[in-house]
Amino acid sequence: MQIVVSLLLILAASTIVGALFRLVKLPAVVGQLLVGVLLGPAVLNWLRPGAIITDFAEIGLILLMFLAGIEAEIPLLKRYLKPALTVAIGGVIVPFVCFFLIGMIWHIAVPESLFWGLIFAATSVSITVEALKEMGHLRSSLGATILGAAVIDDIIAVLLVSVFMVLFPVVGQGSAPATSLPMVLGMIALFAVGLFVCAEWLIRPLLSLSSRIPMEGAETLVSLVICLAFAYVAYLCGLSAALGAFFAGLIISDTDTPINIDVTEKQVSALGSFCFIPVFFASIGLQLRFMGLKDSWLLIVVLCVAAVVSKLLGAGLGAKAGKFSNADALRIGAGMTPRGEMALIIVTLGLSSGILSRTYYSAIVIAIIVATVAAPILLRLVLPATRLQEEAKT
Repeated sequence: MQIVVSLLLILAASTIVGALFRLVKLPAVVGQLLVGVLLGPAVLNWLRPGAIITDFAEIGLILLMFLAGIEAEIPLLKRYLKPALTVAIGGVIVPFVCFFLIGMIWHIAVPESLFWGLIFAATSVSITVEALKEMGHLRSSLGATILGAAVIDDIIAVLLVSVFMVLFPVVGQGSAPATSLPMVLGMIALFAVGLFVCAEWLIRPLLSLSSRIPMEGAETLVSLVICLAFAYVAYLCGLSAALGAFFAGLIISDTDTPINIDVTEKQVSALGSFCFIPVFFASIGLQLRFMGLKDSWLLIVVLCVAAVVSKLLGAGLGAKAGKFSNADALRIGAGMTPRGEMALIIVTLGLSSGILSRTYYSAIVIAIIVATVAAPILLRLVLPATRLQEEAKT
């Protein structure tokens, strides 16, 4: 019954706090993040991260990114591919250099300092997606650029971690042998080819078949099967499962079939929003710990400030290189600020391999959460409420 109690606490608290946050014109997702901090070890200690909550959170992440893919438009993403690339590159280089230098200043060993750079170079756009959806900007030029940059960022992060493991192999407790870089590149290439083949030869027939199945919700069930399959294949290829889910939604939304995409989106959104997605956001807050941080307060402040400013600056400069205005560059930088699950995955990998010491674990997790919470707040401050979703079509 533990999962029942956990869901009861998370869903009840998320409903109350989310409503309060919307009353003060802040994204509900910020409240859901803080629910995890409140219920977790940092404050009340009623909940702790566990296998069941982690599984629910992973499903929530997959559904969230699947919905983002359905709502995104391939022509819009193609149109803003070039600026998305410059945003991704700038958003990786500046944080990587910044956090490597911070590690050096704190006399951290070179390999671990480089790993700090990898952690904060990654971007987790899932929270930005939710904030953009709430404000009606997911299909704008900014939304397309941020989504495109996040996808590229995810691939860059995987490649950088793989290169690091090849250059600095560390055998720690529970660590796995380092995967060779050629193998990683081969798996990514295989995944890309698989996307093209599935889009042309598998997804269209499956969706057409689902429209003829005499069962309520058949189209949505088949779409979910495709989503989960893509997520799992992406995971097997060494990529984020969220990335696979995003591409599944993108391909389904662009496939010419008789199914009603709007109905599918509405039903999947209901499934995610009423259960799994709030658990995902709360699970990030559950990672926070305050114990033993008294002597690390200066490092925590520096990491938190650097986590926000480095992405704002790096992604913003990339946006400027992509011919965006100063105001839009700031908005794109704000959208690329969160680290979330991708950074936490890299942190976990570093701990298990022995590269990252536990001494700085809590300080790093706090900085990740602060950057993640800051993103939707920054977006609310800098994104104009009157911007039209269809601006890029005009």
